[in-house]
Amino acid sequence: MFKKQFTIPVLSNMENTHKVMRPTERWVFYVLTLLLILSALSIINKVYINASTVVPSSGGKIIEGVIGAPRFINPVLAISQTDKDLSNLIYAGLMTKDVNGNLIPELAKSYTVSKDAKKYTFKLHKGLTFHDGTPLTADDIIFTIEKAKQPDIKSPERAHWEGVAVQKVDDYTITFSLEKPYAQFLQNTLIGILPQEHLGDLTADEFIFSKFNTEPIGSGPYKFISSTHSNSGIPTKFILERFKKYVRGKPFIKKMEMNFYPNKDRLTEAMLKGDITSMSEVSPESVDSIVKSKSVSVITTTLPRIFAIFFNQNQNKILKNKYIREILRDVIDKDSLIQNSLNGYAQKVDSILIDKHDTTTTKPLSIKDAKNRLEKNGWKLDEESGFYKKDGETLSITLTTVNSTELKNIATTISNIWQNIGVQVKSEVFEPGDLAQNVLRTREFEALLFGTIVGTDPDPYAFWHSSQRNDPGLNIANYTNGSVDNLLVEARKTIDAEKRAGIYKKVATQINKDIPAIFLYAPSFIYIKDNNILGVQLPSNAEPSDRFNNIHLWHIKTTRTLRF
Repeated sequence: MFKKQFTIPVLSNMENTHKVMRPTERWVFYVLTLLLILSALSIINKVYINASTVVPSSGGKIIEGVIGAPRFINPVLAISQTDKDLSNLIYAGLMTKDVNGNLIPELAKSYTVSKDAKKYTFKLHKGLTFHDGTPLTADDIIFTIEKAKQPDIKSPERAHWEGVAVQKVDDYTITFSLEKPYAQFLQNTLIGILPQEHLGDLTADEFIFSKFNTEPIGSGPYKFISSTHSNSGIPTKFILERFKKYVRGKPFIKKMEMNFYPNKDRLTEAMLKGDITSMSEVSPESVDSIVKSKSVSVITTTLPRIFAIFFNQNQNKILKNKYIREILRDVIDKDSLIQNSLNGYAQKVDSILIDKHDTTTTKPLSIKDAKNRLEKNGWKLDEESGFYKKDGETLSITLTTVNSTELKNIATTISNIWQNIGVQVKSEVFEPGDLAQNVLRTREFEALLFGTIVGTDPDPYAFWHSSQRNDPGLNIANYTNGSVDNLLVEARKTIDAEKRAGIYKKVATQINKDIPAIFLYAPSFIYIKDNNILGVQLPSNAEPSDRFNNIHLWHIKTTRTLRF
């Protein structure tokens, strides 16, 4: 009695029409109705897509493979690449680098530089904490720097902080005072900050052997959760979890697993088997096989390292002749060397500076022209030996390098080129430790194929100033030039980056004229990742661990959001 019947005229008419339809007409009606609904949904979807954009979403996991087990996950002690990789994930510094390699504040909110460029004042963000919730203040900054400067700790960072005084203004303000201006000082402030709360009472020995070096507590984008070890106690895996209070923003990817492998073969095998989703330290020759068998992306950037052949004119008087050094340089086909020995994964280098825009192809000196130059300078080919001689002395050079497959192949290629023009080439190969002690420190070599780390903001002083000729200096070519010395000193005092670059160009031009070395290439850093890992950008001219500079922006999952 309380029910009332309602009717909708349009639906009523459709119902009546449907009743009088023939079966075939009904099927046509059903199909057209379905098409109408699908078309409407398609239009709505297109409108939504056009009005929205894809954005990163929270979730997912990365399993990264690296070579070597960690030992010192501590920014003050880190030496190995694995230690540096993990330190970059777990710790934060006053400054960091953006995806273009530019220095930007991290723990620091801002900084100022005095007019005389000898005082740097940093203001910290308020509310900073370490992964365990411990507050991060100026005291932790001072503690970290003082530990780096402490002689008995023997930090690889120590040289960067000599002559720098650190002073606390308040809990969120700190100053660094330099004895003299140093253009690259801000690079020092990339060092990760340690928690004084946990490490402050340790002696030097306790600091070096602390459990916090393998169970670190930092303030970076990811925090240490757990680790697994082999039967012999060697770490095989680290589990990291995102730090939600990371100063640059909560990372999108929830977890990172770092798996450790003893060599490149085992690392490559793990990638091919699908045990890992990303890897670095990739051999150029293994890239093609991985790409063919896996759905991956290859990302490369140029490392700030220059490989060259350094001449020691004190060990071989023949090398004192500039025209000999010039012939040895000009006969090398660098483009071919890079393509054949490095599978193209390198940037050609023609000076102490890496020019990432250099795409020119230089035609090398022909064998015939090289021989003509030698003969014009009085050298005569000995038909029996096949080598040139002058005044009874054979044109002979000993080429030394480190025991690495890549460098041995390059040394063999260059030796063959030189022998083709009539130079007798003897080869020496040393293990890394022996090379450092018995070759580099003593300068006991004639021609050395070796790589130098020039840094993202290069300071060639250590490699080319005459004061650095003796150990522990790195001027391994024993190069001396007064005008170059003056320019290098001037560059260190020049804060303006553009002016400093101009000075370094003058230095490069003069060194090229003197030919103390043959500059060959800067190797590529090769990073391989699954295609579902998004947002990865490698800054140019960067260190391997710099791949994690923007890891808080990496993501696996995405969602759509309306633009407005």
